[in-house]
Amino acid sequence: MYLNFLKLRWILGGLLALFLAVAPADAVGIDGMGLKVGMDLGRQQTLGFGGTVGGEFDQVWLALGAYTDLGSAFSERFHWVSGVDLVLKDQVQIYSVSWEGWYFFGHAEGTRWYAGAGPGIHILQSNETGRDVKVTVNVPLGFQKRMGKGASWFGEMKIMIADDEADSSLRFSLGVNFGGSP
Repeated sequence: MYLNFLKLRWILGGLLALFLAVAPADAVGIDGMGLKVGMDLGRQQTLGFGGTVGGEFDQVWLALGAYTDLGSAFSERFHWVSGVDLVLKDQVQIYSVSWEGWYFFGHAEGTRWYAGAGPGIHILQSNETGRDVKVTVNVPLGFQKRMGKGASWFGEMKIMIADDEADSSLRFSLGVNFGGSP
């Protein structure tokens, strides 16, 4: 799916307007920030006619990122989270922007677990092919473990579903969260 940057600005503006319309005033703040490093698993093989069920990942890339927890909305367990990632491939850089809702469903002894979903926009920059923009649906699953006052470490698995199998990926990340710890 190809989008030009004018459409991209309208999509981001619409998402921001939707957030401001449905979030209570105390939810528009920063509850925590995180830095992460991980690996992005992708597939270049696609299953055609006569393909088998299942598959394997055939490419691994370095992923660096950061996120901002914008606080709770609707309930104390539901948080809005925005994030940016940089994925370094062979001759391509992928800049990812995501806006997700995380639901914290478990909490025990300084650890909390979450699951969520939300849209993502991936800008693929290459010297050979130029620039391409993809829209994805992101599904994160993770946990946060308290390290001390105001800090925690976290682990996350994120499934990014695009309209093409080659643009979809599975990302594993570890990182540090500053601010709203469990």
